[in-house]
Amino acid sequence: MPQTLAQRQKLYRERHPEKIAAYKPRLAVVSKVWRDTNKEQIKNSKLLRTYGIGLKEYNYLLEVQGGTCALCPSDDPGAGREYFSVDHDHVTGKVRGLLCSKCNVALERLDTIVGWAEKATSYREGV
Repeated sequence: MPQTLAQRQKLYRERHPEKIAAYKPRLAVVSKVWRDTNKEQIKNSKLLRTYGIGLKEYNYLLEVQGGTCALCPSDDPGAGREYFSVDHDHVTGKVRGLLCSKCNVALERLDTIVGWAEKATSYREGV
């Protein structure tokens, strides 16, 4: 007999596939309704789990930045996103600010591709 809840659930799913199949469409609707009505709670949980800051701190950073990207004057997060990207030090986890998607990608290139800034500058100058 399975001991853990996960084991018991798995056994139930294996023994009753018809019930699981009948429930899945309803679950999808219920889940979508919950997600649509709890966007702030979901965002808060993700921020806490990923960066150690909540939605309150995120909104404070955005206010301090004047509602724009920390690097450029854009007030659009970009890439069809609702929120700016949280820029953080990947070693310490310290949050530095909020960036639009373009600035976030540019900073990532600076961190991951040695000499990228110099290559990009040379490229633009036609060297």
